[in-house]
Order: sequence, then C-alpha cells, then structure tokens
Amino acid sequence: MRSIRNEVRSASIAMLIAASVLGAGSMVGCVPAPPDKPDPNDGGVGGSSQGTDAGAGGLNGKGGSDAAAAATGGQTGTGGVRGTGGAGGGSATGTGGLTGGQGGAVVVPPNPCTAPDPGNEDRTHATPYPTLGAPYQACIQSANDIDYYQVTTPASPANGGVLTVNLIDVGPDGSIFATAFVASDNGKLEENGAASNGTSAYFWFNAAAATTYHVAVKAFYPETTANPYTFKTTFTPVNDTYEPNDLRTQATPVTVGTPVQAFMYAGYTVSTGFALNAWEDWYKVTLAAGSLNITLSLLANDIAGSMQLYDGLGSSITTMGSSTSGSTVVLSRTGITAGDYYLKVEPFYEPGGKGDGLVLPQYVSQPYTLTINQ
Repeated sequence: MRSIRNEVRSASIAMLIAASVLGAGSMVGCVPAPPDKPDPNDGGVGGSSQGTDAGAGGLNGKGGSDAAAAATGGQTGTGGVRGTGGAGGGSATGTGGLTGGQGGAVVVPPNPCTAPDPGNEDRTHATPYPTLGAPYQACIQSANDIDYYQVTTPASPANGGVLTVNLIDVGPDGSIFATAFVASDNGKLEENGAASNGTSAYFWFNAAAATTYHVAVKAFYPETTANPYTFKTTFTPVNDTYEPNDLRTQATPVTVGTPVQAFMYAGYTVSTGFALNAWEDWYKVTLAAGSLNITLSLLANDIAGSMQLYDGLGSSITTMGSSTSGSTVVLSRTGITAGDYYLKVEPFYEPGGKGDGLVLPQYVSQPYTLTINQ
C-alpha cells in the first residue's frame, strides 16, 4: 500500500512540475521585444484591449484599456488609452496616461522623462498644442533641452482673448522657465519662470483671434537630472458681440437710448506692440436735430476711457476723455443737425497687455456701458 501511495505522489509532483514549466513558457512568449525606435504615441507594453495580464499593446501611457478590470490589465498589465486608468471603462487602478483625469482623452502626444525626446528643440519643430486647456505632461531631459510648443487661438470670438501659460507639476529636482513668441515675427512677447526646484510659474498675454504663438520651455538653471513638468495654456475669451469694429468703415450701428455693453481690448499680432486701431471701437448712430449726451460708464478699474464724435463725412466734431481709470466720461453737444454720426471709443492711454502670474486685467471681464441720448 505504501508503494502505491509513493507512486501516486511521484506522478502528482511530475504533473505539477510540467504545468509550471508550461505556464512559465506561456508568460515569456507573451512579452514582445522592445521596438528599435519607440513611437512617441505608443505607451509601450501592457494590458490588451481585453485587459489580460500579459497582453501587449495599449496607447499613450499605462493603465487598463477600455475593457480592463481592476485585477487584469488595470493592475498587472501596462498600456491603456491616454487618461489615467485608460479611457472609457478602464480601471482606476491602472497607472500612467497623459495627464487628464481618469478616462480623460488628450490629443497632444506625451513627452515623459521615460520616453525619447520628441525633437521639439526649435520653433520649426514645435509640438502642436491644439486643445486649449489640456494639460500636457512633459520633461526637461537634459541641461540644454528646450521644448517648443505651438499654440493657435480660435477664430471666435473676433476680439480674441487672454492666453495664460501654466508651468505646473514641476519635478522636485529641477527649475522651470518659459518664453512666449509671436509666430509672425518670432519676437519675444512675455516670459517667466521659477528658480526654486519644484515650483510652478505662470504668465499671461493678450492674444488676437486666429493667431499663432510659440512657447519655449527650459530649466531656469541647467539641470543634470531629467525633470518632469506639465505644460498647459488656458484661453479666456473676450466676448464682444460688436466686433470687429476697429475702423470707421467697420462701425457698428447703434440706436439712441439703447445701452451698449462692449470691451476695450486688443491682442498681439506682432511682438513689437498692438496693431494700429486695435483698441478702438467704432459706432454709427443716426441723430435727430437738437442736443446730444453720450455717457461712457462702468469702466473696469484698470482702464480709462475717451470718446470722439465725427460727422457723416468722418470729420472730428468734439472729444472728451478722462485719465482716471474706471471713471465715467460724459460728452455733451448742442446744435446737432439731423443725420448720421460716428463715435470712436478708445482707452485714454494704452493699458498693459501682458504680465506674470494668474491674475488677469479686469478690463477683459468687465465691459463698459455706452449710452447715447438726445
């Protein structure tokens, strides 16, 4: 009886050893050889589309793919689609992805410290940044590394809006610095950085509609260790329904007694300053004979206003303004003859259009009110 038991026990051990060998061979066979030149859009190996432990594939980061469960593909496999834990139904326990929230889709290819440098060292090879407000995880790979980004504002609203450059999530081993340029002349527009390791930096500038800008990012001090950061640009539109009306030929028709709410705003199209007439708002009004009273009120506390009245032929009649920011301006006139007139509204002096930090000028969010009465 003891002999039979020994024979059974020996056979069982042999079967377990064989199964173990076969299992190990299967696991090895599922791991693909690394590519010679990794695609920056490919997150490498990891959970397959079905979330198996050893499957290969996945896009843009680590984590479970669409169908991955927490136990397969989410924890063990790497890969998945873009956002943390993968897109769609990816597991929250998966890691990696670009930088959007769980399941968030980001269209800009990643540039983490573990990937090859994308070669965006100058403006001709700048990384396109088509989704304003999307965070982009990147890396300063070496002491001389520079990352260029290309940012284009939307065509609407016609007035443009403010672009804010955010350099955040800076790694603990490095500093950060960035410079913005206007693509039309490659001139420097604004810059800012943080000398302390791991510190964020921000700056903003007035952007024109449908205009391209470049942003160059590097270390504040040359670093010997690769250091990650997140690049993000946010766009604050200036929604002025009366634009474009920067010229007398573009004057917007208005009605006596009906208040107008609009913005004095201009965006950079060149680095040397604002375009001629960019701050001006022109209106056309039909007046009856008699007296006239025009009020420019509710101006932001960082802009001062001025008005100038023209006759139907474009000859100046009278002007009125105030150098005090936020002050109400009143233009009165008697002896008006019936006919069409033009009114130009503009800043008394040109306000600042760029700066450091996150606090934007009030004039981009608070419209002025213009009222024409007879």
